[in-house]
Amino acid sequence: MVNQPHNRTAVIDTNLILLVMFAANNRNPANDTRLSRYSGIDLKTIQNLISNFKSLIVTPNILTETSNLLKGFYEHQWLREFISQIAETYIPSNVVVEEQFFNILGLSDASFFGDEFSGCYIVTDDQPLSNYLASRGRPCIYYSDYRASVIQSQ
Repeated sequence: MVNQPHNRTAVIDTNLILLVMFAANNRNPANDTRLSRYSGIDLKTIQNLISNFKSLIVTPNILTETSNLLKGFYEHQWLREFISQIAETYIPSNVVVEEQFFNILGLSDASFFGDEFSGCYIVTDDQPLSNYLASRGRPCIYYSDYRASVIQSQ
């Protein structure tokens, strides 16, 4: 199982924000096409994972990606509630596009390589991103591996 320090900050990626919002509202992700790869067990697993961090942060780009995935009034209300509980870190796009991995990863994901996130864990279910982060020594938790370790330990 991944051991993450309780005194660290985590940056949570787009699809996992959606999963966190489903968990907070007791909605089964398996019933939703955007999250069909997840099941009811993921609701508790993601909540347990993020509870191990002292704080969560996101970027405006991640929130925009999340907002673009939402359907209807209630999900936008969920996002509003989520935003009220986290910190937002702005990195100018003209800085991010200068990152070495911008052409490969795109605007949101390339921002994780900025100095603003050097001491943060990146929590993602994007394996290519996770691999890039790990190969560059950035603290990262690949959610699918974390989930598998939780299931295996039960």
